[in-house]
Amino acid sequence: MKTIRLFLMVLVLGVVCIASAFSGLAQSKSLPIDSLASAVSHNLLLVRQVYGQLYSSSILNTNGSKTFWNQPYNPNGVPKESDLVAMVVTNPFAFMIARPSNDWVNVWINYQSAEGYQLFYASEGFQLTQSNGVWQVPASASTNLQNWIGYYEPIAEKNAIGAHLNLRDANENLLQNIYLQVDWNYNTHVGTILNQTTYLGQHGEMVVTYGQFDQYGNMTNSYDVAFALDEDKGGAVLVPANVKAGFTPSWDGLITVLQPPVVALTNVPSKNHIGTSPLVEITLTNAMTVYFSANTTEGETANGFTVKLLQSGVDLPVVPYVIPQGASSLGVTLPAGVYHIDYSWPQLAPAQVLPYWYYGGGGKG
Repeated sequence: MKTIRLFLMVLVLGVVCIASAFSGLAQSKSLPIDSLASAVSHNLLLVRQVYGQLYSSSILNTNGSKTFWNQPYNPNGVPKESDLVAMVVTNPFAFMIARPSNDWVNVWINYQSAEGYQLFYASEGFQLTQSNGVWQVPASASTNLQNWIGYYEPIAEKNAIGAHLNLRDANENLLQNIYLQVDWNYNTHVGTILNQTTYLGQHGEMVVTYGQFDQYGNMTNSYDVAFALDEDKGGAVLVPANVKAGFTPSWDGLITVLQPPVVALTNVPSKNHIGTSPLVEITLTNAMTVYFSANTTEGETANGFTVKLLQSGVDLPVVPYVIPQGASSLGVTLPAGVYHIDYSWPQLAPAQVLPYWYYGGGGKG
């Protein structure tokens, strides 16, 4: 039976932290979303807990082992890299490993906010090395332990109820919408936007939806504010264009306005006598004889029509007329007024509208 040798190791790891200028939290004017540096500066203010953890597949939990530590931290508005480095260095790991020449060791350092959001993390894997018969952690394990900003950057915004990113190309074309999680606090009316740090500094904007509330706490309205994502824009509010416009809708395809006395509806689109004959509107400023005719792109001619006088407050009935066989038009004397004309055809018919289930393969109607 082979004897398993136990080795007591002490691991002391330094931490490299990204330094940046510190800026206060802003609401509704600018957000720390435009660069890595601004996000780091913002997240450092939120660090409240730091913990470390070490693991190996053959680690032995015995008296004297220390593979986890947890320490509170309060930056007091001035978070220092030296504080965070010292916190890790003064909390060494002590552990025993049964297979020091074979098994991999992993170490993690995590920095969290008071709400439990992971703000920064560092991790490194290594194998022990032996020097003069003593097992030890390689020096590279400490120098390789680089800090990374967490996947989320929590941004507390008063009355923020929603948020999303608009990513754009150099020509301002929209590439992607990314909707962000917003954790809402009903008591304080603060929404914590979990910005995804992958997109820091990219071209586009973050759009934050803010709620407006009455004295009872009920939301009565909401509005959006766009903040610049671009590097070095400072997360500034984008000033939107304020536009007023009026629009005149087109009734082409449904209503055709023609000028009397010759009311010829020509080239109605059709294929195999399938098509749509639009309503015709005419206005007579005085009594006159109007000549009505119509044809399709296939050469079919209308064989009749109805005439309806539009009179305010009264829905008058339509008056039918037949175009004699062999004739292409018919003249009708009408008084002044506005009229709707609906042509009839010997063969032209609208395309069949099938029941909804037909399009799913359920069968024909």
